[in-house]
Amino acid sequence: MQDLPGTTRPSLPRSNEKRLHGVAKSINHYVIGVDEAGRGPLAGPVVAAAFTILRTGKEAIPTIPINLTRGVTDSKQVTEDEREFLYHTHIKSNSGIKYKVSVVDNKTIDRINILQATFQAMTESATALIDEIRTKIDPSAKFSILIDGNKIPPRLAEYEHVAEFLIKGDSIEFVIAAASICAKVERDAIMYALDKQFPMYGFGQHKGYPTGSHVAAVHAHGPCKHHRMTFAPIRHMKKAKSVGRKENIQNENNNSNESFKRKEALIVDPREERLKRRNILRGN
Repeated sequence: MQDLPGTTRPSLPRSNEKRLHGVAKSINHYVIGVDEAGRGPLAGPVVAAAFTILRTGKEAIPTIPINLTRGVTDSKQVTEDEREFLYHTHIKSNSGIKYKVSVVDNKTIDRINILQATFQAMTESATALIDEIRTKIDPSAKFSILIDGNKIPPRLAEYEHVAEFLIKGDSIEFVIAAASICAKVERDAIMYALDKQFPMYGFGQHKGYPTGSHVAAVHAHGPCKHHRMTFAPIRHMKKAKSVGRKENIQNENNNSNESFKRKEALIVDPREERLKRRNILRGN
């Protein structure tokens, strides 16, 4: 398969990864990059990936696989086709790296909020990768974790290993950019599958993000079970529908009361009718 244009650019540097290896000074030390995809969409899950380069010997810094020396750059500057190519051709079956992906669905996002759901996905992907390396490769392995963003997930902050956040890490650090590619491609696959189930929303085009066509489709068809009900504008639509239902119920109640009063007015007490007739006969 021929390389795509964006996959021929040199990969991002490994500056922070090398710094952490230098601090650790251990031949069983691994640096993990963590990133997420899908915080902003109105539908679908948030997906996080954790990625690391494996050691092939006792080198101070693990050697990057030759087929990843190009293409792993700022994920926002890599097209979808280029991401797919890199992931399926150079990452997925690469014996020189390991990665793990975690998916947190829209129901959980609505229940615990998107920040906590993102933290959960990041934590799950990182701990799953750590567990696999310790189980299958090196029981005594030590780890440092580089997290894209400006916060460290609480459970990773309390972990036994070094954890650092790196603002815009997916545009400056190799292991985070690689994790970003994994997360984005895996999430896109989920959204393509949802597009087949719910073609009216166009998930295959916008991946659940709040484009004009997506918002218009939600207005036209209502949200589906994969939409995030706590996200605007869906939460406002839900509230409006709820208010409308309350008004309809109130109107129905008012109409019922009026109808009851009209019916009540038509009911004549036989005793009162007899008293009226007696008074008329008596001349009262």
